[in-house]
Amino acid sequence: MGSGKELSEDLKIKLVNLHKSGEGYKNISKRLGIPVPTVKTIIQKWKKYGHTETLPRSGRPRKITARGTRKLARELQKNPKQTVGDLTKSLEATGIKVHISTVKRSLQKSGLFRRKARRKPLLTTKHEAAPLENITTDKSEPPTSMAEPASDSAEVTDSPAEVNESEGTLL
Repeated sequence: MGSGKELSEDLKIKLVNLHKSGEGYKNISKRLGIPVPTVKTIIQKWKKYGHTETLPRSGRPRKITARGTRKLARELQKNPKQTVGDLTKSLEATGIKVHISTVKRSLQKSGLFRRKARRKPLLTTKHEAAPLENITTDKSEPPTSMAEPASDSAEVTDSPAEVNESEGTLL
């Protein structure tokens, strides 16, 4: 069932040495703080194979290794607007031929999700070099590009409910 972490090789060797010296499963378990079934499994593996190294597990090996996934993440950090197809082609250049969905799956497992980039025009060098006009640090001075008021015929008062008696209109 194996849901816990694997024991280190040093601990397994120490466990086997205690068994060779005549210790029982329960004593080894208490001394090293390892469950009795784990002690039994490790000793049985040592008796059967002559070593305690972890055996290869069943199943198909991964097409993209951890190293390949890290490479994909680095390429995405360099150029976030890169498509998954481009990433697939870059993997093919290194000798790993995979499908686009495999690349998507490995990126999702590493926490990188592809989203559609917002359509926004990029600034050219001309735009970046142009000085920012109409921005002043002094707020009391109006910008030079604002248009002047159309006419001074209408007076503005503090309250909008005041009535101009000569014209009979609300100001």
